[in-house]
Amino acid sequence: MLKRGSASLARYSDLVRESFSSLRTVDGKRVVGDVYFSSEKFPGKRMGFLPDLIVTWDGLEPASRAESTLGTVVAEMDTGRGGNHRGVGFRSYCAPEASKPATNI
Repeated sequence: MLKRGSASLARYSDLVRESFSSLRTVDGKRVVGDVYFSSEKFPGKRMGFLPDLIVTWDGLEPASRAESTLGTVVAEMDTGRGGNHRGVGFRSYCAPEASKPATNI
């Protein structure tokens, strides 16, 4: 575990940001719009309920190949869904002990 405020965490954070931000399609278009850690963007007592890292996409059509400082990423979507979260979207969650799932949270 990297300690908050440590030089190791700063280096790791920089590497993660640089790696995601460097992603480009084969014709040089940016794939990622922004990269940030939840702890920096949304500090507070409920921060532990958020993902550690948030990546926003640059609005391009899904690409099957991208290049980054760490190498090449090649993938095809199995379902045709792009994984873009929109304000009109919803989340549903059902825990094993729940009597019925909560929706539209």
